[in-house]
Amino acid sequence: MKDRKKKIFKISVDEYVKSAKPVGSDAICKKYKLGVSPATVRNELSILEEEGLLYQPHTSAGRVPTNKGFRIFADDIMDEMTKDFEELFDARKLFDFDTTETGLFEEVADTIARKSGMLGMAGSFTSGKVARSGMDKLFAQPDFFSHKDFREMGETLERMEKHFFDVVESLFKDSDVCFKVFVGEENPFGRSSHFSFMVSRCSPGKDKGVMMLMGPKRMQYKKNARLLSGLKHFIEEQ
Repeated sequence: MKDRKKKIFKISVDEYVKSAKPVGSDAICKKYKLGVSPATVRNELSILEEEGLLYQPHTSAGRVPTNKGFRIFADDIMDEMTKDFEELFDARKLFDFDTTETGLFEEVADTIARKSGMLGMAGSFTSGKVARSGMDKLFAQPDFFSHKDFREMGETLERMEKHFFDVVESLFKDSDVCFKVFVGEENPFGRSSHFSFMVSRCSPGKDKGVMMLMGPKRMQYKKNARLLSGLKHFIEEQ
């Protein structure tokens, strides 16, 4: 992807993530000094739409990222993460757990929910117990408002409750990778394409655990990836 088109694509996704509203060329030109005319930006947006990365929800509207667009955006974020990995260790300063009243995984799930504004889950394969936090934050997202959205959300959550460890274990089967991102229709817990999931393995002490963040596709991928990575290092070095 050429530099200018890539920049306009990233701006489009970033602005949609912030506003949950379709992003148009005029809005991009007003906020960003790209050194090109609105007509040029509109042309680049049209090309991105032809390539299946953006789409118009209705005529004359701005553009919204497609599942493919979100996937590419998330992959770019993960590539950036590998380049500035050392910064993840600074994230450990954000965490201060007191697990005397509650268990470690309860603290982890709550921290994920509080710091991301999304649904956080964390569980121990050793004990078979899973903690969940942030359901209210998930339902408060502006992305979900139709009866169908809530039904699919309910189906996804129910499957997560019943098959959490089975599904998570299958995600990392025969793999040395500890962190994975699933976008939209890649949903490992059901048919809904509205959500994205970040899943990370973790090993506090002799335990074998997993952390997961669930939210709309319009989530802050870099911030949330750093959150889970920072948490993983924090709890494994206690």
